[in-house]
Amino acid sequence: MDNANESLKRRKKLRRKPLAFVPVSRIVPNTITLISLCLGFSSIRFALAAGWKYSVACIIGAAILDGTDGRVARLLNSSSQLGAELDSLADFVAFGASPALVLYLFSVNASGAYGWVVCLFYLVCSILRLARFNIQTLDAATPSWEKKFFTGVPITFAAIIAVVPIMLEFECSLGLFNHPLFCSVFMLLSGSLMISRIKTFSFKTIQIPHKFMLPVMLIAGFVVAVFVTIPWLTMLIIVAAYLLMIPISVNRHRKLAAASEVSI
Repeated sequence: MDNANESLKRRKKLRRKPLAFVPVSRIVPNTITLISLCLGFSSIRFALAAGWKYSVACIIGAAILDGTDGRVARLLNSSSQLGAELDSLADFVAFGASPALVLYLFSVNASGAYGWVVCLFYLVCSILRLARFNIQTLDAATPSWEKKFFTGVPITFAAIIAVVPIMLEFECSLGLFNHPLFCSVFMLLSGSLMISRIKTFSFKTIQIPHKFMLPVMLIAGFVVAVFVTIPWLTMLIIVAAYLLMIPISVNRHRKLAAASEVSI
């Protein structure tokens, strides 16, 4: 009887215990991730209304936010397994499902069943890319120099590559870049780059020497100013520059791998 009374008293004390407070810094990174998810998914809504500029802008905005949530989490020391899983799920929706549906509605649906197969190919490549990335991050034996590279093109940039035909149509307005075959080629290209074994630079690990901080900030400000003025042409130039950097990253990875083998 006494044990039952003591157990009841303990339960009452636990019920009266006030809820623990969570620092705002703990939820900021996850909030950024959720905003990125909402932007990416909203691109489908604008595509259904033929608001193509808003649709592409949502995907680009989601990509920008996706590049900041992890850095904010590390800066605020609020990284968590929940945040990592949430980021992967949000990436699949914002940069996997959304671009596939946007391009299908934009042009690829004119190819009928073949166009749908292309969209499914891109979708499958995106989920495989995320699954491989999650596995690689769990590998503690990965050397430090290997962490400077991604295997394949990140899903965020692959999504931007996929919508290049839409941006070309914005910039040129020739009615040539919305052909289903042209859009399908870019979807197949971006999907293949995601699951490829090509080594690409991981910009997360790039460190800038202190003496170059001011020039880099000036260049960043200039790029933002140009982007606000001529957004679609700026994005096309960025995509072209990124694709041209791929051979450089492959060559750099090959040299580091050879140097690592010699040191061993």
